[in-house]
Amino acid sequence: MSLKKYPDDNLCIFNCLKVYIERTRPFRATDWLFICHQSPYKEASSQTISRWLKDLLLLAGIDVQLFSSHSFRHASTSKALDTGVSIDTIYKAAGWSQKSKVFGKFYKKPILEEDFSSSVLSSLI
Repeated sequence: MSLKKYPDDNLCIFNCLKVYIERTRPFRATDWLFICHQSPYKEASSQTISRWLKDLLLLAGIDVQLFSSHSFRHASTSKALDTGVSIDTIYKAAGWSQKSKVFGKFYKKPILEEDFSSSVLSSLI
């Protein structure tokens, strides 16, 4: 997978990951991308990452009773489709097989204006 640089560094995932890796370099004992922020700085589990995402939703003022950390996947794949990204590209990025019916059944949903993705991005602009 490759990441492209976005013009606005404040919204650029490439820039964000570059800064994150540089700032965590002194604490790294693993090649794992996400590490815990407290000693012994081990690999962050999926549950820890899920908690971090939920904390981000709360900070953005999103109702975490309605949206969860898994909502990021729904919003990003649905938005990608809305903006013209091919189904094949979406499946590859999400790690789904071409035969999978997961996207059509669970993710290919309309994105509501009050959805968290709109809220998060509009709060940054």
